Amino acid sequence: MLKELKQRSEESQNVIPDVFIWMFGNNKRVAYIRIPAHTILFSVAKQEKGKDCGQIQTVFLKTPGLESRVMARLEISLWFGPSKYAKNAIVTLPAGFNINNEEEESVISGITLPSNLITEFLSVQSFFQMRAHFYQARGLLAADENGLADPFAKVTFSAFSQSTKVIEETLSPTWGETLIFDHILIEGSREDFQSDPPSVCVEIYDQDYFGSPEYLGQCFIVPVVFLEGDEYVQPSLRIFDITRGMRHAGELLAVVEFIELDYSSFGEPKIPEHIVPQELEYQDKYVIPEGIQPVLEPYRIEVLLWGLRDLKNLNILSMNQPMVIMECAGEKLDSCMIENYKTKPNFKKTVDYFVVEFPIDPELHPPLTIVVTERRLFGGVGLIGTKSLSSLEQFVFGRKKKSKKEMKNGVKEKKKVKGERRKTTEKNKNKMKTKTEKKTKKKIFLKTLIDNPPKLVINQETSASNEEDESELDWWSKFYVSKELVQKRKKYYNMCMKMQDNGETPLLDEQRHSRVIAISSKTQIKSKLCNYSQIFHGDLEKEFNNFEDWLCTFTLYKGKSRDDYEDEEDRTTGKLKGSFCIYPEKEAQENTFRISEGMPPNTPIQVTVRVYVILATNLTPADPNGKADPYLLVKLGNVELSSKDRYIPKQLNPVFGEYVSFSFNFKRKTELMIQILDHDLVGSDDLIGETKIDLENRYYSRHYACCGLQRTYNTQRSGYNSWRDARKPTQILTKLCKESGLPEPVYDIAAKEVKIEAKVFEVPDDILQLVDTGKTTEEQEENAALHVLHNWADMPIAGIELVPEHVETRSLFSVEKPGMEQGKVQMWVDLFPKELPTPPPVNVSPRKPQSYELRVIIWNTDDVILDDVNPVTGTKSSDIYVKGWIKTMDHTKQETDVHFNSFTGEGNFNWRFIFRFDFLPSEKQIVYKKKESLFSLEESEYRVAPILILQVWDYDLVSANDFLGAIEIDLTRMVTGIKTAKQCSVNMAVEGTYPTSSIFKKKREKGWWPFTKVKEAEEEEEEKENDNKTKKKKKEKERETVTVGTGSSAYILELTGKVEAEFELLTSEEAEKHPAGEGREEPQPLEKPNRPTVSMSWIVNPFKTLYFFIWRNYKWYIIFSLLGVSVTSFLVMLVYTFPGNITNKLTIG
Repeated sequence: MLKELKQRSEESQNVIPDVFIWMFGNNKRVAYIRIPAHTILFSVAKQEKGKDCGQIQTVFLKTPGLESRVMARLEISLWFGPSKYAKNAIVTLPAGFNINNEEEESVISGITLPSNLITEFLSVQSFFQMRAHFYQARGLLAADENGLADPFAKVTFSAFSQSTKVIEETLSPTWGETLIFDHILIEGSREDFQSDPPSVCVEIYDQDYFGSPEYLGQCFIVPVVFLEGDEYVQPSLRIFDITRGMRHAGELLAVVEFIELDYSSFGEPKIPEHIVPQELEYQDKYVIPEGIQPVLEPYRIEVLLWGLRDLKNLNILSMNQPMVIMECAGEKLDSCMIENYKTKPNFKKTVDYFVVEFPIDPELHPPLTIVVTERRLFGGVGLIGTKSLSSLEQFVFGRKKKSKKEMKNGVKEKKKVKGERRKTTEKNKNKMKTKTEKKTKKKIFLKTLIDNPPKLVINQETSASNEEDESELDWWSKFYVSKELVQKRKKYYNMCMKMQDNGETPLLDEQRHSRVIAISSKTQIKSKLCNYSQIFHGDLEKEFNNFEDWLCTFTLYKGKSRDDYEDEEDRTTGKLKGSFCIYPEKEAQENTFRISEGMPPNTPIQVTVRVYVILATNLTPADPNGKADPYLLVKLGNVELSSKDRYIPKQLNPVFGEYVSFSFNFKRKTELMIQILDHDLVGSDDLIGETKIDLENRYYSRHYACCGLQRTYNTQRSGYNSWRDARKPTQILTKLCKESGLPEPVYDIAAKEVKIEAKVFEVPDDILQLVDTGKTTEEQEENAALHVLHNWADMPIAGIELVPEHVETRSLFSVEKPGMEQGKVQMWVDLFPKELPTPPPVNVSPRKPQSYELRVIIWNTDDVILDDVNPVTGTKSSDIYVKGWIKTMDHTKQETDVHFNSFTGEGNFNWRFIFRFDFLPSEKQIVYKKKESLFSLEESEYRVAPILILQVWDYDLVSANDFLGAIEIDLTRMVTGIKTAKQCSVNMAVEGTYPTSSIFKKKREKGWWPFTKVKEAEEEEEEKENDNKTKKKKKEKERETVTVGTGSSAYILELTGKVEAEFELLTSEEAEKHPAGEGREEPQPLEKPNRPTVSMSWIVNPFKTLYFFIWRNYKWYIIFSLLGVSVTSFLVMLVYTFPGNITNKLTIG
């Protein structure tokens, strides 16, 4: 994270150019230094100013090119900033630099900078003696054809230079030499020199007796300065990285000290009297004084030589009688000779030892060189290859292996503390202590999280749709469940890391209940049935230290080493299998070798090798169309097995599901090679990538990498969940105890514990409960033993982590593109000895999809939005029809006939859609193949979710048809249909609001579903505004809407119709027995719908036309008009007849 922050803190494309300083010789550029501009940039704000702005710094001019050899050293002060702040360039200079009187006024006013400076500190002079103590170098680059070098070190400081003695034919020279530089004059402040001393340049060369020395690398050493009057403490040796250009070229163990001379008396300055030693011992060279020279003690190096592997021919001649020579600290040990490498590549005498003088500090142990030679005719000896071990700390008996990175970090921390010791205040110490405590707490938390991964809490909300039938599960079910659990644990890990960074308390054991990771019920049920395996996101070797717990592989090299890394493969000449054990000689016992404890016999053994290749991801395209046609080629020894006839066309993420079995004997070649090639119709096939696995180290490793340990042992389960190993858990545990010199385990099922010597393993209740009621005690012991194996790392001394049941992810590389990953392959390997009965293999063949036929009957539609408007009468209507197809499978599109002139949104169809597809039940995906283009020779395979799309459209005779609404139905999680159209709601289209079911479980479903259309929030507001502005006497029915999502991603779903449909799912066999026709055709024809006949002709259908065009639109006008006419007629008749009636009444009486 710190590295990433540093990279992001610097502008990747800085607009300010860097500063270059060139050195010329004979009018040619011979050396340069590039200084980033941001390091010398001036700013008024201190925190924004460059770290080297205005400071005196020591820079080394290097030659252009890859080697970057140092040609000169400069002490300079650089300042870069705006012209108005130019006077600050003088202010920041150390005391003693003054301006000429003539230029003082213009400089102070900020007009110009001085052309030169007057130095007043030349009178302040100090004399020092420089002592450069060189103990040894490690892992230097090979410079000679024999794969070795004749190195020496050259020290340069100021105008002085000296070189060490030449050590011949080694890559890890031990000089043990001190170079003395007398009377080095230092001008200026002594205190400034002590606080910021210039670096000393050390260059490593290879001595060639014909020609100039060859440059091997360089490093820079910050010296330790002792002034007169300071207490003298002998400095300690430090490790410095040697580089050649951008390449790491080894390590140097050295220290440089400056001692100020006493010049108070008359005569030449001399070493102060309190400095010990005053004069160094000279034995053809100055020897490193005691105190700095490591204290030596006799150590025994026990050597285990197992055998030689993959030796290349020497000058066209094959290898026959090789032998090994080991050299360390001047002592040598010769191995026995292999009489016939072709038939017996292992050593007869496997264990030997020799005694050397070693420093007590393991970090200072000298390197060990391995030289493999071969005896030739007439007494000649040919070099096969060499290997230099720069660090032997991993082989020290009883010491946990420490990585090279940890060792460097430890040295750097010591160096930093020593450098800061003189100028660290109490406040700074407290701050450093607080930071250290925080880092320590974080490391403890990370270790706890890794060692004790959280138990995932299962969400108890189950539904009938999530129930899984065990008959549907296979090995792939276990694989996908394992991947899902990995994602959940990763999510939990990231959450805890975020809490840790925010200063919150991470969720560990006692707090884990407060926040859980919910896993679907489907995962819960599957994990109970599948006993998930572990998925490693890298090579298995990286997880278990290359399986070099007792048998290591040393790669042999020969020839010169170039600046690039691509030559390593060309320089490789073979491999040596063996190991070392280092401990003090005083602890040794006669005729006893610690390295041979628990070692198996060194005889070739016959094994059964089973290779399971599951899938590959992110393969590099090999064809012009950006795809590849990959297939597998598995090589072991002289045996090759290919799946070329089963190549997968046009895939960069192929699912192989291949199983390969070999019968193999560990001899000269023990590497399993898995290649992925691209199939070509014309020409040879191209290699995409390959990976190699050392089977011998896996087989003999104490990590028990032969077959991964499963979570449970249960003989009742068959197939992919059955016990896969040739040995039972109790047999494996007994074998481990025997190899470690421990007594056999004692099982106490009643007490729920297993005892091995003094260690007691408590067996949890859930382990024993995994055995069903009525099982025998033997099977309970097997599960108890399996629990001990999973916790074998807790066993004192002999404890080591064992390999669980797994799938490893290996990177693929190509020789043509070294260092560039070409993809990944997920796989695992099982190894079984021939003398044991091998269990049946695991079936990892790719799942074959099942053929289904989905019949969808569209019965009716209702409340469909009316899209057409009659220009004469203003009547709204729609010519409705329905489309249907499976998403992304456009070739399956089908549609009903058209229901013309629907004035109510009602449509009647009685139309059957038939969709045929292949479906993977466990993966819940539809599989289909199609050609990408007309010119494609082969079909590509696609996998999509089983989603059925139904759309309702308005048919237009002249213009394009209008889209009215749609619904997407996931066939594995479809919402149960509603019985009546009135109850059908737009909320049915929102995920998670209604219960779901799988058509693959229910087989049949009938009901009503909504058609919806997305309406933007802005469009909804505009419609409301328009409705408020226009005052309509007749108001239409408002359509149902629902808002989905929040914020800027929110959208509105509008109900645009409803459809009554019936779904029926049949297998291909069932469909053949009970066929049905599409639409309304035979067999099983559907009745023609009874649609209302609506026509524009008054003569053919006057009453229907009168109803839809007049009555529906003007109903209330007609009613009120009739009422008005009736009332008016009544009043008229009343007025007309009223006078006559009154007259008759009066006259007649």
